[in-house]
Amino acid sequence: MKKLLERFYAMLLYIDTTRGDIFINIYPDRMVVVNPGVFPLGITPSNILQKTVQRNEHLSRLFYALKLMEAEGSGYDLMYETLLSSGKNCPIPYEGDDYVKVTIERKIINKEASRLIEYVTDNYTKISQKNLIALGIIIQENNIRAIDLAKKLQLPTDSRLRDYVGYLVSEQIVECRGRGKGCRYVLNPNLTINAKSNIPTTLKTIEPYRLRALILEDLKYHPWSTTSQISNRLPDVEYSDLQRVIRNMAQDKEISIRGGRKFREYNLL
Repeated sequence: MKKLLERFYAMLLYIDTTRGDIFINIYPDRMVVVNPGVFPLGITPSNILQKTVQRNEHLSRLFYALKLMEAEGSGYDLMYETLLSSGKNCPIPYEGDDYVKVTIERKIINKEASRLIEYVTDNYTKISQKNLIALGIIIQENNIRAIDLAKKLQLPTDSRLRDYVGYLVSEQIVECRGRGKGCRYVLNPNLTINAKSNIPTTLKTIEPYRLRALILEDLKYHPWSTTSQISNRLPDVEYSDLQRVIRNMAQDKEISIRGGRKFREYNLL
């Protein structure tokens, strides 16, 4: 025991510490935790979810062996999972000159997120923490591009998304629409039905063939309209999705066009 304490004391000498108190500031709409000291070298607010740097490798192993802490680097991941599973925004870290603060917002973005997450965890036993984090973001966004999802997960490229969404797609929890960089992730409608969730209906997740029919109906009452004008009348539809479908319809000669590329107008044949 004496040798263990001596080794423990020796390791304490190598910890990068900054004296000061930890403050937990409570506001009506948020909670802000302020900690003295800065992030370890190599860690920034934009990569904290993906990168881990040990201040003291030996001390981390000792605390983990004594069951005084969880796996090293798991705290921020757990914050992501907990907040997103409750329908709230991700934690917001900030690094000052000699302090780090994390803001946790109180507002619930999606009230049905907790019901859906609970249903998924009860019925899909192999789902991982990474899967739940990605699912929480997809639930909030309704329809999100692969490149945007990778950005929210602090991944350098969307090629590393497989660890987060591979299981969700294979189990048909979410759907992947499109290919490559144009791929979009949306919640499987059957999941909403099975979970008996009351997620508001939105045109963000509309199927391409239904969007085509909607565009034809719009042009029926508003002939010779630009993409921007159609978008103004269909505000819930993602502009990039609308633009892509309209171009495909024009190429397939489903609608007629006139004007130049910049101010092109569309109408029924």
